[in-house]
Amino acid sequence: SGSSWPPSSLARVAGKGTDDAGLFCSLAEVAGRPAISYYEASSGDLMFIRADDGAGISWGNPVTVDGGSANLGRYTSLAIVGGVPAISYISPNSGEVMFAWAADAEGVSWPTSNMVAIEGCIGDARKYSSLAEVGGKPAIATYRSDAGGLRYLYPSGSDFSDPGDWAAVDVDSGADIGGDPHLSLVGGRPAIVYEGAGGVLKFVRAGDATGTAWGAPANVASTGAAGALLEVAGRPAVSFYNGSLGDLNFIWAGDAAGTAWPPENAIRVDGALANVGTHSSLALVDGLPAIAYKDETGGLLKFATLPVASWQASTGAAEPILASGVKDGGVERAMLSPDLGVWSKSGDDLFFDGGRVGIGRLSTTNTLEVEGSASKTTAGSWLANSDRRIKENVRQVEDALEKIMAIRLVDFEYTDAYRAAHPSVEDGRRYPNV
Repeated sequence: SGSSWPPSSLARVAGKGTDDAGLFCSLAEVAGRPAISYYEASSGDLMFIRADDGAGISWGNPVTVDGGSANLGRYTSLAIVGGVPAISYISPNSGEVMFAWAADAEGVSWPTSNMVAIEGCIGDARKYSSLAEVGGKPAIATYRSDAGGLRYLYPSGSDFSDPGDWAAVDVDSGADIGGDPHLSLVGGRPAIVYEGAGGVLKFVRAGDATGTAWGAPANVASTGAAGALLEVAGRPAVSFYNGSLGDLNFIWAGDAAGTAWPPENAIRVDGALANVGTHSSLALVDGLPAIAYKDETGGLLKFATLPVASWQASTGAAEPILASGVKDGGVERAMLSPDLGVWSKSGDDLFFDGGRVGIGRLSTTNTLEVEGSASKTTAGSWLANSDRRIKENVRQVEDALEKIMAIRLVDFEYTDAYRAAHPSVEDGRRYPNV
C-alpha cells in the first residue's frame, strides 16, 4: 500500500551529485519496468533511463534522447504511444513543443528521425507539456502565453512525424489561463485539468474521442495548483494543492463527464503542516488512488494512499474520507472503488449497496462484523426482521418446553490464540453460550 518506504527501497538512478540530473522528470512503466525521462542541466539534454528490473532496484546507463543543442528537454512527459515509449518536452530556446518516440518497446534507441518540432513561439512564452495516447496517437496539452493560453496538439492525419500533420486547438483562452496542464483520458475522451485565471482550478473534456472540439470548462476548486488528473471509479478525480489553506486535497467529480465538482467531494488528504501538497502526482495503486507530493515545510517527499476508508500518509497526519462527506451531505462513492462497495445517501439515511462492512476488522463472512462491543442508545433486543407475508408451511412446535429444558447452557473462555488476534476480548472473562 506504500505505507512504509525503508531506505533500502530507494535507488540512485542517475547523476554524479553535481550535474542536476532529474529535473522535469516523468515516470512511466516501459516494457514491465519503471522508466524516467528527465532534463540534465549540466548538458542541457533530454535523457531517458529504464530500470534493469521490475522493482527499479538497479538502473543502467541513461540514453540521450535529444542533445542537438543546449537547453533542451524541459517539462518532459513520458507515456507509451503505439507500443513504444514517447516523450513530449519543451525547447525553451525556440519555444517549440517537441515530440520524440523510441524505435523499440524498451527505449534502447531514440533516432533523430523519430523527433518532430510541432509548434514554436517566442522565447519562454511556451511552458509545460503533458502527453497521452489518444486513439492510438500522441496528444499533448501545453500552455502558450503569447497565443491564447491552454492548447491541445494532436495529429490530424496518420503521419505524426510530419509537423504539418499536427493540428492545434485553443481549449481555453485568456490571460494566465492554462498553466500546469495535465492530460488524461476520461470516459474515452481527452480531458485536461489546469490553472485558470485568478488561481481557479479548472477541468475541461473534449466533445469527441479525438479532441477536435472541447466542451465548456468547469471549476474544480476556487483555488488550487494543478496536481494530476485520473479516472477513478468511472469519474474524473484530481489531486491538487489548496493554496489558501496550504493543504493537499483530493476531489472527484459529481458525474462521469466532469461537468460538476461538488465542494463536498473535496477531501483534505494531508494538512498536518502549512504548504503540504505541491507538485502532486496521482495514480491507481492496487485499484485505489494514491498520491505522491511534496511537503514544502518539512522538505519531504510524501506518499498517501487509500487502503480502506481513510487516507493514510507515510509521513504526517491524514484525515478520514468519510468525516466531512457524511456530515456535509453524504458520500456517493466513499471508497472510490466499485470493488469496495458504494455508499449512497437519501435524506438522513446512509446506505451501503453491496459487499460486506467491517468495523474494526476485515469482514470475511457476514454482511456486518464488529471487532469489540456494540451498543444501542436504549435497552432492548437486537431484532431480526419477521413478516408473516414472506413465510409458508408455518407449524406449531410440539413439546416446546421439553426441547427448551434440554438445551445445554455453558460458559467458556476464549483461547490465547483467539485473544491475541482479537485484542478486544477480555482475558479471564467467561462468556455464556449454548
